[in-house]
Amino acid sequence: MKGVGQMKEQGQYKGARWVRTDLHLHSPGAYGFTCPPDPGPQDRDAVVQRYVEQLEAQGIEVAAITDYQQVRKEWFVPIREAARERGIYV
Repeated sequence: MKGVGQMKEQGQYKGARWVRTDLHLHSPGAYGFTCPPDPGPQDRDAVVQRYVEQLEAQGIEVAAITDYQQVRKEWFVPIREAARERGIYV
């Protein structure tokens, strides 16, 4: 890992910057989330894509899914992966 001094010398250090962040989101599996009823595999993929598109449209670069009392892996993992492809950290 490069140090800050080395990064400055190589012109790679850009310093601090503001990042739009949302630290209180819910997955489509959370109670109260409006989603198509019992989405099948293809519908689920479409919901994940719309979710990530909305993050991108709002300029969110860092997001935290804070579902109630659990992590819903069936939603979290595909959302995280789709977001990563667009440069969004979930």
